[in-house]
Amino acid sequence: MRNYTFYNYKGGKTLFPKNDWLTEEYLAEHEKIFMTEYLANDDRRKVYHRYRLRTCDPTRFTDTLEYDLKCPHCNGDLRLCGLPLDATTHGLYKCRRCDEATERR
Repeated sequence: MRNYTFYNYKGGKTLFPKNDWLTEEYLAEHEKIFMTEYLANDDRRKVYHRYRLRTCDPTRFTDTLEYDLKCPHCNGDLRLCGLPLDATTHGLYKCRRCDEATERR
């Protein structure tokens, strides 16, 4: 499981991930917003990357939808595929481009 912090390009709402070697617990206390990567398997033994958006402070889910998130592997757009768990553990995201590449393998 990897954790990613973000950098913002020219003050917009697009967030680009950067690999951060800090623990999820540390980031939850010190970073305003970050993302955790999870691996998901399907019935054909294909492995997909999923990303959970997290915030340090309780935040409304609708406020997190303002951001355009980029994939840490291919720089494609991440799409929402799961609902939030609580006020600091927000939506689950996937990358369509990476999922298509996994399907072709």
